Amino acid sequence: SHPDMLGSCLLMAMAVDGENEAIKNDLGVAYLQQQRMKEAYRQFRSAEQIRPGFPPTRFNLALCAISDHNPAFAVRLLGQYLGLRPTDTTALRLQAHLLSQLGRSEEALRMLEKFLNHQPPDQPLFLDAAGLAARLNQHGNALRNLDTALNGNSIQTVARMYQSAAFRDIRLSGEGDALAARIANKARAAFGTPVAPDEIQPLRATVPDAKVR
Repeated sequence: SHPDMLGSCLLMAMAVDGENEAIKNDLGVAYLQQQRMKEAYRQFRSAEQIRPGFPPTRFNLALCAISDHNPAFAVRLLGQYLGLRPTDTTALRLQAHLLSQLGRSEEALRMLEKFLNHQPPDQPLFLDAAGLAARLNQHGNALRNLDTALNGNSIQTVARMYQSAAFRDIRLSGEGDALAARIANKARAAFGTPVAPDEIQPLRATVPDAKVR
């Protein structure tokens, strides 16, 4: 919670024990939290030189690329990271969002579906797959994924997805009426109990936190 103090501690640790990729990476995270982007990038590059392919650093360099408005480079870095940690759902969600930004929504959906083929129904990324499928006019696929997403996401989040612009054609066609009825029934039950503040925020893409060692 105090990145400036954390940075000072990490500098002292390097003075005592020498430099390594973990400390360099964590120092970069501390600088990133302070919006000191150039210094953060320098530390991540140094960590990469000490240990090429160090997973947290590869992810954090992708965040730097996003900050530098270079989504194509971020996609490449995240692809390398996911080759090392293929089940990281934070990275998968971010990669899917970036691919969609670059007009590669079909590739993003294939990536998520490949991952979801081996996941239980309470995996939250079924919601992301539903949104992508809807935007690609794959109505049946979108409805199946959104139905599954009821298991791993709050009813408020699923309802917002169904009411989003991506599902407009599905709502108008009537294809989703049965699912809409199930969502409405669950929502009525849910609204009878207090709703956590993080469940009533609007759906939006956010850049995740940087990764420490």
